[in-house]
Amino acid sequence: MTWRELVPRGAAAVAALVALGGAACDGDPAGKADPCEGLESGHACTWLGVKGEEGFNGDHFRNETLVNQVQDLVFLSDGTAWFSDFNNYLVRRVLPDGTVESMVGWTDPVFPGDGPLTGIPAG
Repeated sequence: MTWRELVPRGAAAVAALVALGGAACDGDPAGKADPCEGLESGHACTWLGVKGEEGFNGDHFRNETLVNQVQDLVFLSDGTAWFSDFNNYLVRRVLPDGTVESMVGWTDPVFPGDGPLTGIPAG
């Protein structure tokens, strides 16, 4: 089974797939290239994030990218998985090769803050 074949069936499935438990499955040896491959029935698989960590470290491979409160997961027919990284204020996607890309939101760790509204004529 590949991650593209996993289709979430409600909130429990989404939580099992993307929970911040780490990129490993119960009983699987560490360092396995695809921890979800060959997953037996009754076992949960988390294929996104770094085990035991949350936060933001940029875009990397799916099991090297830090995430923070992942919500709203959707798998598209082209093999991408889109999700909201809630506490990082990002919409991100996982490409079929496992690369994570931030598509919407601010990825610079230093937020510039609010400023004056410019570019709109008065009146």
